[in-house]
Amino acid sequence: MLKDENEDYFRASHMEHDILSDQGKVDSVFRVPLDGDWTTIWRTSVDIDASSVPAETQAQVADDPQVRSLITLAESMGLSSKETLDRALRTGAATMQSQQQVNQQFEFFRQRFQHRLDVPVLRWDISTPNRPSAR
Repeated sequence: MLKDENEDYFRASHMEHDILSDQGKVDSVFRVPLDGDWTTIWRTSVDIDASSVPAETQAQVADDPQVRSLITLAESMGLSSKETLDRALRTGAATMQSQQQVNQQFEFFRQRFQHRLDVPVLRWDISTPNRPSAR
């Protein structure tokens, strides 16, 4: 991994999905440099179950302008059946729900350290002014 002197932390998420079972998971880690190496200080995993997505969440994904544009294009080219489209929307909605759960868990972790004076502040937004130096 390349290390940029200006970076003093990062969070990465990874999604796996088994298209045959409509199951998967979202993994996320938060890493900081400790003793010259990147060390994971927080990790979580949330399951994805596309078979249990509420219809309103699926509709929310379908109504996204970028998704709507893609659906329109696929339909105009005759590349999508209703079944395929519904499965893709369910998978997208389930992934979105799982990622939101991961984000909530990370915020809970981050907020535990936000108001303490005896530990460094963990900031989510790297554009925040007055970031502590990695040195």
